[in-house]
Amino acid sequence: MTIRFITIEQYGGEVTAYTENQEWRTALDDDDVADWIWQFADSPEQAVSQHYEKHDEWQADMEAGLEEKDTY
Repeated sequence: MTIRFITIEQYGGEVTAYTENQEWRTALDDDDVADWIWQFADSPEQAVSQHYEKHDEWQADMEAGLEEKDTY
């Protein structure tokens, strides 16, 4: 079953997945948040994996001098 997750990455590189029904707002308010992504996945582990894939795509675009997309 596909679930909507928010994955939140800390500046240290740790990514945590929350369902939209979990208490993710406190984690997002943390000053140590590097980025966050809303996405659909079948499990928290898949959501974290997708987070890294989307980050890698974004990083490749930035290194290539491309404009940042609204959605990755």
